[in-house]
Amino acid sequence: MRILARKGHFLRLYLVYAVILYLFLLILDNWLVKTQLPTSFNARVAYLQTPIENVRIVECGLFSPFCRPVLLFWRWDRSSKNLYQSWLPWKRAYVFVKRPIRYISGVTKTVENIFIDPQMAKGNSYGLHIQHGPNGDVCDVEGLFGSDATELRRGWIPVQSDFLYLGRPVLLTQRYCSYPLVSTIESLKNNEPSFVDVPFNKQKDTLKILQLSDLHISSELTKCRDSYPPERPSDCMADATTRTFVTDLLKRESPDLVLFTGDLITGDAVDDSKTSLMKALAPVVDYEIPFAVTYGNHDSLGDLANDDMAQIVHQVPGNIGLMGNISGVGNYVLRSPDKFAIYVLDSHAGTTNGRACPLYDAIKKDQLAWLRSRKTEFQNDPIQMVFFHIPLREFCEVDDMVGSYREKCSSSYCDPGTAKTLNELQIPLAVAGHDHVNDFCGIHKTHQVRFCMAGSSGFGGYGGHGGYIRRARIWELNPSERTIRTWKRLEWPPEDRSKIFDDQTFNV
Repeated sequence: MRILARKGHFLRLYLVYAVILYLFLLILDNWLVKTQLPTSFNARVAYLQTPIENVRIVECGLFSPFCRPVLLFWRWDRSSKNLYQSWLPWKRAYVFVKRPIRYISGVTKTVENIFIDPQMAKGNSYGLHIQHGPNGDVCDVEGLFGSDATELRRGWIPVQSDFLYLGRPVLLTQRYCSYPLVSTIESLKNNEPSFVDVPFNKQKDTLKILQLSDLHISSELTKCRDSYPPERPSDCMADATTRTFVTDLLKRESPDLVLFTGDLITGDAVDDSKTSLMKALAPVVDYEIPFAVTYGNHDSLGDLANDDMAQIVHQVPGNIGLMGNISGVGNYVLRSPDKFAIYVLDSHAGTTNGRACPLYDAIKKDQLAWLRSRKTEFQNDPIQMVFFHIPLREFCEVDDMVGSYREKCSSSYCDPGTAKTLNELQIPLAVAGHDHVNDFCGIHKTHQVRFCMAGSSGFGGYGGHGGYIRRARIWELNPSERTIRTWKRLEWPPEDRSKIFDDQTFNV
C-alpha cells in the first residue's frame, strides 16, 4: 500500500510539474510573439528593414505550447498566421524568419533567394529551398491562401516555382528591403492631401466610371450563392465567376476609373482577409486602371479592420483613394478642377449601439461637416455626385424609378440628415450599393436629389431574387454638356454582355 501511495504521490507531482511546464512554455511562446518587434518606431523600422538570414516553417499540434524553432528560439520571429487555417484544425504551421544580430551590407550572409520544389517537400521542409549570400534583399515572408491567391503589393513578390501544400495551397510571398516600409495608419491619415486629382482626357471630354459593388470575394472553394438561371453550371464557383464577369466588363467598357463601393469581401466567411482583398482588386490591377475603394458592412468582419485593409490597398499600384482623417475609413474627393467632384463617404457597418441605432450605423455629423467644407472649395460649380455603401432611407422614397426594386432598402435608423445636407449643398446625385437586388434610379421630390442603387456584381453574396441576374453599373460624366449618363450590363447570358440596358442621362 505504501508503494502505491508513493507512486500516486509522484504521479501527482509529475502532473503538477507537467502543467507548470506546459503553462510556462505557452506563456513564453505568446510573449515572444508579442515582443518580437522593438517598441520604438525608429527601432522597429530599422529592424524590419534588416535582411533576414534564414526562413523556416514549423509545424505543431493544435495544443502544442511551444510552436517555434527550438535552437536559438528567441531570435526567430513569427511572420505568418497559421498556414493550415481551418483546413486541418488539429495542426498549426507558421513561417518564421531570423535576422542577423549584426548586419553589414555586402558582407553579412542573408537570404538572396527562396523557391519551392514540391517534389522535395517530404524530405526537405515542405520543399522550401533557400539561397544565401552577401547581397540578400529579403526582409519578410508571409503566406497567402488558395490556388487563386495573388500578390499585388509594391515590394512584395511571390516565392518562385510553386505553392506550398498544407491542406490547401499556400502562396509564400516575400518583401524586398529595397522598397520602403509602408507608412503607419496614423501617418497615412495625417499626411494625405485634401483631394485626389483624377486624370481627365480633354480630347474625349468625358470620364467613364465602372462601379463595382458587393463583389463578396471569399475563398476559392465557395460555391455561387443563389445561382440563377438554372442552366448555369452546377459547379459554379463564386470567386472565379465574379472575376470572369469583372474581367469582361473591363474589356468591354475600358473605364477611366473603377470605383469599388463596399463589400469587396465577405469578411465573416474568409480565412484571410488580405488574400481575399487582393483577389477582389486583381482584375483591375491587371488592366492597369486607376481605382478607388470605399468599404461596406461585411469587409471588416474578418481578421482585418477597414483601416488595416486601406493600408494594404495603399500599397497596390493604381489605387488613388485615400483613408481620410474623419469618422470611418475612405472619405475623400476625386476631382478634376472645374470639371467634376466625386465625393466618397464611409457609411460604416453594423451598429455598436443596438438600442439607440438598431441594425446599421450611419454617416456621422463630422462627415457631413467635412462634406460642406469640401464643397465650398469649388468655385466654378463642377459636376458633383457622392458614393457610399449603405443607402439612406430616402433611396426607397423616390419617384420616376427606372430599374429593379426587389428588396426593402436596408438603411440606418439614425441618419443625421444626409439627404437634407445633399439638397442644401446642391449635390444632385447619390449612389449606393449594399442591397444586392436593387439597381434602380429615381428622384426624391422633397430633397430634389436623384438616388441610384448599383446592384450586386458578385456571386459570394445573396442574389437571384425573382430571377435577378448579377450586374454592374457604369457612369459617364460629361462636364462640357453638364450631363451624367448611366447604364448597366448583365452577367448572364454571356452572349448578352455586349448589350446595355436602363440607359439614362441626367442634366446636372
